[in-house]
Amino acid sequence: MRANVYVDGFNLYYSALRRRFPDCKWLDVRTLAETLFPHDEIGRVLYFSARVIARPDDLQEATRQQMYFRALAARDVEIVLGQFRSGARWMRRSEPCPRGADCPVSQENIRVLVTEEKGSDVNLASHLLLDAFQRDCEMAIVLTNDTDLVEPIRLARNDLGLHLGLLSPSENPARSLRDTVDVVKKLRHGPLQASQLPDLLRDERGEIHRPRAWRSA
Repeated sequence: MRANVYVDGFNLYYSALRRRFPDCKWLDVRTLAETLFPHDEIGRVLYFSARVIARPDDLQEATRQQMYFRALAARDVEIVLGQFRSGARWMRRSEPCPRGADCPVSQENIRVLVTEEKGSDVNLASHLLLDAFQRDCEMAIVLTNDTDLVEPIRLARNDLGLHLGLLSPSENPARSLRDTVDVVKKLRHGPLQASQLPDLLRDERGEIHRPRAWRSA
């Protein structure tokens, strides 16, 4: 079948690559889809994410991400961006302040740094449904374990006639997602490791190097 691939970038990173497969972060998602669905014709590959904001403990995080976006684009992957927000806010404690601890005057609330990504799930759902409506593909392969996407996936399959494949970054795919698609595959180390981008690529801006931190992971 003619298949488009829709990648939930943050879900992929935090559910699979960050801790379970840290040596596979330089992932070629197009090659991965071609490897796991060898009998289908992989067409458009869309990667949904947001530009992160560098944190004090990792000043190169945003630079690594931008290098990765360039590498994906060089492999004909469409990058669709939401927003990434970071800020401090007061939040209620989950437990009382321990006796003898150096606590603020108010023991009910503490000020914490909150980072959040906004818009990626909505963007993915919108592109999935638009492509289904326009018959841009016969099959949609969605890489996620985000249950917020159950309803758009259900609509694309049941109302717009797409075949749906779930590529789960989690060892335990959400049941509501499993029950909504035609086929489920889990990410494994072997295919991930075999689907790495070259250490050096080029685009119109120049050379694209695999980040040093990702080489030693």
